[in-house]
Amino acid sequence: MKRRYRFLLAFSIILSIAAYVILIHVLPYAIIQPPRINSVNYLDEEKFNYEKVNVVSFDSVILKGYYVPSKLNNSKASIILVHGIGGCKDHFTSLAIKLSKQGYDCWLFDKRAHG
Repeated sequence: MKRRYRFLLAFSIILSIAAYVILIHVLPYAIIQPPRINSVNYLDEEKFNYEKVNVVSFDSVILKGYYVPSKLNNSKASIILVHGIGGCKDHFTSLAIKLSKQGYDCWLFDKRAHG
């Protein structure tokens, strides 16, 4: 009986340590380090015209992005696609391609401390 209690105590201690490590050191970074997508290869495969653009902010931070022009002669509007926390501009490349086929100019940028 004592052996079973020792085993359960050791198992619960190991399980508690594992839960602590996962909750404190793994899960918080899961949303801010998403899997990377190589969008330039995707854009090249689609034979799309796009431009790499850089915007310099008021405090000299360079924001890198893409400009995907409309496939139509006259664009309907320009759309700026902005990602959320833990995202990057590469997540919007397929959407930008679809929107450009429908006549929209698309701007994709990485926000500060992203990308």
